[in-house]
Amino acid sequence: MTDHHVADHPSSADPVAADPTAGAPASVCVLGVGNELFTDEGLGVVAAREVGGWGLPGVEALDGGTLGLALAPEIADRDCLLILDAITAAGRVPGELIELRGEQVPAHHAQVMSVHQIQLGDALAAAELSGVLPKRIVALGIVPFDLTTGFGLSEPMRARLPDLLSAARRVLDEWSRSAPPTPRRLEPIEPRPTEEESTPCTK
Repeated sequence: MTDHHVADHPSSADPVAADPTAGAPASVCVLGVGNELFTDEGLGVVAAREVGGWGLPGVEALDGGTLGLALAPEIADRDCLLILDAITAAGRVPGELIELRGEQVPAHHAQVMSVHQIQLGDALAAAELSGVLPKRIVALGIVPFDLTTGFGLSEPMRARLPDLLSAARRVLDEWSRSAPPTPRRLEPIEPRPTEEESTPCTK
């Protein structure tokens, strides 16, 4: 397999959208991985950019590119991680939508997910060893039609992109419904003056 890793790639994921109200990292991370210089291999990055444009509260979309192990800090301590990628698997046909959940993701990543050898499985393993692996993980992807050199998705993949985005929205909505309610901020109550304090003294 040809290694499509690109030199001079930034050492950290590029945020394509983040929750502007959040001081700490958003609880949900949408991580697009892939290399846009090899046609359909850039699917995950393109999809993450679209998700980032939705402006969902509590959701941060990242362009993970081909960073691999360097992504470990980006996914640490998140409640949920949604990975978007071009996925290959034995017996699957181009254009087929694949969904992996929970333990399926680390277990199958080295075998079926990485058409671009980014070793995202190593980042997940590192997060797990450190005790900071997200509680819920889903990987969504489409089997690529074309992996030749060239910027931009193939026409057949562009036609399938809405289906991937619909699946991503379904997962995010599912997580949103199952999330614990945000605690209400209680405004401080001003003490009411006692009768003695409110009655002016007279002599």
